[in-house]
Amino acid sequence: MRIQGAIPEHWHFGVLPVCSRGETSRREFLCLVAAAAAGTVSLRGAGGPLPRVAGREPLTGNPFRTGEMVGRVTGGSAVVNLVSAETPSAPILTRVRWAETPEAVPNSPWASDPVVVTEPLARVELPLSELAHSREYFYRVEYTAAPRLRTWDTLPTLGRCCTQRPPGDTFRFCLIADPHWGEESRMPMDGPRWWAATQCLGQILGDGPFDFCIDLGDSAYPASSESAGQTLDHYLVYRDVMADVTRTMPVYMVLGNHEQEAGFFQCGGGAGPLRNKLGPHDYHQLWATAARLKCIPNPRCDTYPEGGEGAPGYDSIHDWWGDDGPWNNGAPTTDLQNFYAWSWGDALFVVLDPFRYTLPGSLYFPNRLAQWSLGPTQMQWLADTLAASSARWKFVLCHHLVGGGPINMRGFEVEQGGDERVYGRGSAIEADRPDTEQFQIHQLMRSCGAQFFVYGHDHAFCHSIKDGIRYVACGRPSHLNPWWVNSGMLASYGSILNAQPSVPWVKALNNSLGYTRFTISPESVVMEWVRTGFSFENDVCPPATARRDWLECWSGRRYTVLDPTSVIVTLPPTDVDAVRTVGAACIPGFFEPPAGGDVYEQPDPVRPEQYSTNQIPIAPFPEAVAVVDTVPEIIREHAWSATKPDLQALPNSRG
Repeated sequence: MRIQGAIPEHWHFGVLPVCSRGETSRREFLCLVAAAAAGTVSLRGAGGPLPRVAGREPLTGNPFRTGEMVGRVTGGSAVVNLVSAETPSAPILTRVRWAETPEAVPNSPWASDPVVVTEPLARVELPLSELAHSREYFYRVEYTAAPRLRTWDTLPTLGRCCTQRPPGDTFRFCLIADPHWGEESRMPMDGPRWWAATQCLGQILGDGPFDFCIDLGDSAYPASSESAGQTLDHYLVYRDVMADVTRTMPVYMVLGNHEQEAGFFQCGGGAGPLRNKLGPHDYHQLWATAARLKCIPNPRCDTYPEGGEGAPGYDSIHDWWGDDGPWNNGAPTTDLQNFYAWSWGDALFVVLDPFRYTLPGSLYFPNRLAQWSLGPTQMQWLADTLAASSARWKFVLCHHLVGGGPINMRGFEVEQGGDERVYGRGSAIEADRPDTEQFQIHQLMRSCGAQFFVYGHDHAFCHSIKDGIRYVACGRPSHLNPWWVNSGMLASYGSILNAQPSVPWVKALNNSLGYTRFTISPESVVMEWVRTGFSFENDVCPPATARRDWLECWSGRRYTVLDPTSVIVTLPPTDVDAVRTVGAACIPGFFEPPAGGDVYEQPDPVRPEQYSTNQIPIAPFPEAVAVVDTVPEIIREHAWSATKPDLQALPNSRG
């Protein structure tokens, strides 16, 4: 089914007939998603785009709205994804050129066939081919306006990727979780949350190179969208802020609850469990799927031999609504790119989606643990994929547990089936609940020798163990939350305020900000938690450290100080080259302390730069520069050997 011709702006996606229940059918849904992701249908709907983020505008004259994102990297190929400009000045031809060294790229004979770009905000994918295993390649995108044809311009940035490793190679990868870029973009660009999160990305780039990055979800965060255009803008913000990462390594996106593709986001019109007060064709799952497929080159079902959604025998369309056939013009697959797997070196990576196949509970969001589901197709694919792999190391990756504990959004323990959502929270101990699919996943992992279940969602770093399987919650880069002192989280994780975990299955629990990285070899796995900042929330830190944590999250920032009363300092100032510098300074104008108990109060003034206040004032003075002390990198390291008894004991593990 093709959608052609002009689409009235006010129709959004409402260009196809609705089915009898007032909702778009599955075939119609997927036709719309395919057209929208390809740029055939406009994603601009009433409600308009998000306000643009200052400093994140595309370059003048650049025919692309986004920077490059390399993806679908195999041993012999890769793809570079871009999104065309919002107001293209003329049709262009574009291609990508690559080589094994940066110097060789301009004159390299390796170049893709040109692609014609005519539509605004269209997905553009340029293939790299004839690559070799375990090699580093550099690439640059070229383009020319259609009238010129013979003169090629280039994007100003050089991209990089490393191709798929064969067994026996050692490699490194990193993980980020829950940055909430779409949410944070509404806060001041110089605010502490945004700055802390972007500092983490800078740390990742400085600590590299990594072969790839796994994004564990709640990243694009289109949760507040009221139109298709706003949803797309969330993904464009994601591409803007992640540009330096996506250009230099493939980023595998794992869907989170805030990516809005769950089964309980698949209907509109105000009737039914969602009650979104939108029109019958206007619903978040449709908008979010189309925007993601446009902007994120996740593996297709045929990218790797391990396959995924839509591969022969694993078409999940019947698991998530209706009996319609495939959506992509009669092809035999749906290829939603929401669950998939790949091998790299001696490791298997399996990405799960617990959202699309989870149907509404009584509150539209599940209120029973058993309602969280992979669906039968994905569960069978998981079992087959784990069993078929002979990889020494096996990782299962998911945004959160498929069930978790009876813990609500705010971390309180609740009664299942009541008036509270069960939110997928919890540590390894929650894998021991037979009424959840997490229990089934755990048993599959045991029987197939999988050693790691890696997830996000709970906003802190935690390493916990059940039956020898390591559950690793990967923290977040931006800020922490108050739910860690509430009953459900305390029962599952223990107290995050203690220096040592207070429950036996938890081996490490860390409330600072950062990312997780792994080094994989045939003989060992080394996991490192890298701290890139502290929390500035006063409700999760002991009072003695809260002020220090907030101040130090501004590591390395330099500001002009315009008034002695505009700075709070905790260290004495120094004078070097006629410039006064204050250490561990808190700078005004970017953040005001939350209401309630004041943890920022300083001692009584003993010099102009020190004073006592309940609020950081906004007032400036010339001559002094405030430099915040550097946050020391703190790493929690855990190493496992393939010959360790606890890994040897796992069924089917090689050692």
